Amino acid sequence: MQSAYHSQRNEVEADIAVVEDSLEVPTVNPVTFLKNVSREMKKVSWPRGRELTRYTITVIVTVVFVAIFFALIDLGITQLLNLLVE
Repeated sequence: MQSAYHSQRNEVEADIAVVEDSLEVPTVNPVTFLKNVSREMKKVSWPRGRELTRYTITVIVTVVFVAIFFALIDLGITQLLNLLVE
């Protein structure tokens, strides 16, 4: 009869073996990989003219907004630290 310690140890060792098996990286022939990439890229729904323009403008506006937001936060923290130092 196994003790609880040995039982738990066996379970842990089994779990480690499963993890080690899952860490093995399957190898794929580069030509097969590129064929699969090409096949998947054909399935992608690419945006058209107006849709692409709208997405681009949305990204630019968002980036500008976030940049201004963090610039104001930085300015505020700088001013606060200057007041505390003086």
